[in-house]
Amino acid sequence: MEINSNKMGFRIAQKRREMGIKQAVLAEAVGISDNHMSNIEKGYSTPSLETLIKICNALCVTPDYILLGSIRKDTAQNIIDDIMLCNYEDKIIIEKLIQVFVEKVTKK
Repeated sequence: MEINSNKMGFRIAQKRREMGIKQAVLAEAVGISDNHMSNIEKGYSTPSLETLIKICNALCVTPDYILLGSIRKDTAQNIIDDIMLCNYEDKIIIEKLIQVFVEKVTKK
C-alpha cells in the first residue's frame, strides 16, 4: 500500500473547504506555517505524524481517511465518504444518476 501525497493533500483541502475553514486558519490551528499547509494540500510535502494527527483532529476525520481515502472496507460507506467530498452541484448530479439507475433496476 502506497501513500499518495497528492490525493492526501486533496482530501485535506476538500474537507477544509467543506468545513468552511481558511487554509491559514487550519495552519494556525495545527501550528505550522501557511506555506507548509499549502505545500501539504498541493502534495508537495508530506506532514509528519504529529502534524497529520493535528490536521485530522482539526478536520474531525481519522488518519486512515486522509491517508487512504476510505474509512471502512464497506463499499457503501466508501461511496458515501466519497460523495461527502463533493461540492453541492456534484452531489445533485450524483443524486440524479442514482435515481436513473434505481429506475432502470426496478423496471426489470
